[in-house]
Amino acid sequence: MHVTPYLCFVFSRKTHQPHNRMSEAADDSVRQRFDGTDFPVPTKWEEIRHIFRALKEPIILFGEDVEDRRTRLRQVLHARIADDYAVIKRAFEELDRRAYTGDDEEFVTRGPAQLASVRAAIIESSLTHAKDRLSGEHDRVVAQTPTVIADMASSWRGMAVTGFVEPMDGVRRQYLHGIDFTASGAIAVGSFQGDYSIATRSNDEWVVGPQWRRTAEAGTHGWAMDVGDSDRPVLTTEGRNIPIEARVTSIVGQGLPRGIEIMSTDVDGCLTLWSGDPTHTTPSAALTMHHPTPVDHAAPHPTLSLAVSAAGPKWYLWDVNVGTNLSAAEGHALPIKAVVPHPDGAMLATVGMDSTVALWDMRTGQRPLVLSGHVQGVVCAAWAKDGYRLATGGLDQRCLIWDVRRAVVASEVMAHGSTVTAVGWTGGDSALWTGGHDHRVVVRNGATYDMEAAVDVHTRVMAVACRGGSLAVAGRTAVSVIN
Repeated sequence: MHVTPYLCFVFSRKTHQPHNRMSEAADDSVRQRFDGTDFPVPTKWEEIRHIFRALKEPIILFGEDVEDRRTRLRQVLHARIADDYAVIKRAFEELDRRAYTGDDEEFVTRGPAQLASVRAAIIESSLTHAKDRLSGEHDRVVAQTPTVIADMASSWRGMAVTGFVEPMDGVRRQYLHGIDFTASGAIAVGSFQGDYSIATRSNDEWVVGPQWRRTAEAGTHGWAMDVGDSDRPVLTTEGRNIPIEARVTSIVGQGLPRGIEIMSTDVDGCLTLWSGDPTHTTPSAALTMHHPTPVDHAAPHPTLSLAVSAAGPKWYLWDVNVGTNLSAAEGHALPIKAVVPHPDGAMLATVGMDSTVALWDMRTGQRPLVLSGHVQGVVCAAWAKDGYRLATGGLDQRCLIWDVRRAVVASEVMAHGSTVTAVGWTGGDSALWTGGHDHRVVVRNGATYDMEAAVDVHTRVMAVACRGGSLAVAGRTAVSVIN
């Protein structure tokens, strides 16, 4: 039987017995070799992949090249030899019996023609982000020991509502929905009635700034209206008629292209980019992108030249420089409620009312993975900066933390007594926060997920925004700021 050189080195032949009859002395010799730092590992990618699969380790971390994977395999073998020697031994033995053709494709390279123009930009940007993240991963892990994470997370224990503002005046002062901090530190808010408002900080108080509405555009289904317009469909609640076509569904104020202050979506099917300094003047609609159905959510892509939106069961990729739709994909049986690009930009997570979480390759538009764990609709999601943890929340009152490398639920938290409406990470992943319809915002340790603090905002939490050590919470009629 042919034996490759590194196998001869790893599995000693001093006893001249087959692998499965190695003596205890030979086994001890192998363990000692692996306990050192100079033991050899495979050099061929097919063989490296085989060992990773046998050990149920992630085969590829995005941004790695073959040498990076070989280095990681060496570290894995060193860490697991004591507990998983039999598995490692069997995996190496199988290499003797396998003939690799080298024909396996490492990546799917085909995709819709519309993506051809931006595929190179996505790949270049995502590789840059991935390399930066991987290069800092060791320092981050060393710096964030469990004790350090616990200390950082515990800093939230004294959190409380430190600011309060009702951003909508007059008869339309109800039913807030989208919220986010802007680049200048102001808070942008949208409402069910289609109003937008800005709250700014002045002398340690939050005050209402500009307020506006999206007006009609020729040739589109956007429109200007007064509250209670009888010609439009309305939602009747608590004795009041709310025009449902006007409803703002999400607000983004961070991570946007230069010159764009706010990005918003609404039930009228529009994804709108707003320009102008909202702290002093009413923003103007710089660009509006139209969908055939109501838009529930949108997010900027790390390239800053792209954005992703969710309308019905489809997600759309847009060139925000010119407002062109580059692709659309349907991957859920019911409406998608949130779209979250990966920090590197190569992947996209979508969550929907069909209770599933889907992961997409943004370079090809393909859906390589669907995660099932929630038992009711999923409405919010957020990536951790480490790139492999994804937190999701929904109608089943739970927050699931997924390890997407292994496609498993790493942790499950019964987060709230009602729907989980918002989720996110802060403090370099040292803390995980959630908001729910049970009137509470909860902050947990980002490693153990133990509760560190909970604040009652005395109203349903409709949306939450985070900036540094501050949380802005959109309730039904007012914004609470938590520090």
